[in-house]
Amino acid sequence: MQKFEHYTPKSIKSFDIILYFYNIIPYYVFIIYMKSLSKLEIQAEQVADTLKLLAHPKRLLILCKLSLWPKTVWDLEKECFISQSQLSQFLAKMKDEKIVTSEKKWLYVTYQISNSQVQSILDSLASIYCKS
Repeated sequence: MQKFEHYTPKSIKSFDIILYFYNIIPYYVFIIYMKSLSKLEIQAEQVADTLKLLAHPKRLLILCKLSLWPKTVWDLEKECFISQSQLSQFLAKMKDEKIVTSEKKWLYVTYQISNSQVQSILDSLASIYCKS
């Protein structure tokens, strides 16, 4: 208390307030940092989930074929050398994840990529690995 002997009670209160804010500001900075970190963590999880879907070789092949233009199940079956049941499972999973959409035209179901982020990833992969 010797340090504060020359201060009046009013100035001690002001000093206490300054000290209070000095101690609490790092807490709020930390909270803001944690909120931004949690947003980053959520985005990282979403990206990881998308990359998991692309990680299967046949699924990636299907998406590469669809990245050029929409195709029917029959076209994909012939071009990807994959059974119709396995192809249907892959397409159903990608449709559930909103990566592809389907459109029925007469007897045929046409699939196309609906997610622009996935299309960008496929374009980047094509520019790196599919140089001819």
